[in-house]
Amino acid sequence: MSSVPANDDEKLAPGRIVATITLALLALVCFGTSGTYVLSPDHHSVRIIGSFILGVAFVIGAWFALRYQSLAAEEAREAERSAAALAVTEAAEEHVARAAEAAVGAAVSAATEGAATEKAATQPGEAPASAAVEEPTTEAVEEPLSVAVEEPAAEA
Repeated sequence: MSSVPANDDEKLAPGRIVATITLALLALVCFGTSGTYVLSPDHHSVRIIGSFILGVAFVIGAWFALRYQSLAAEEAREAERSAAALAVTEAAEEHVARAAEAAVGAAVSAATEGAATEKAATQPGEAPASAAVEEPTTEAVEEPLSVAVEEPAAEA
């Protein structure tokens, strides 16, 4: 997990930052206290171990305050992201549909203008120039498949 937030949604709340700093400072105090007990002439082993364990607990608490993400917050963030992605997808689909309608409309108007111009240019009784041109077809030709099946030779 990266320490730099990817976007504004993942920034830490100010309360979490304050909690992290406070817990980290308490951990340092506990580690310092443990060190002073180690250096004292009469070693208080219970106090050394207790303050060290308390310092470790504060470090773990600071880490959780900094890194822990609640499931409810993650689910809400994921729902917002999916709603935004859905809105973008719908907008793109609308744009494509409008562009397709405009292209079809332009093609139809160009075809009707071309037919009207061609009709006006021909003499009565004369075939239009486009009648002689045959359009290529894009339909697939279906041919039946024939499969030769060889019978196994009978053993004598």
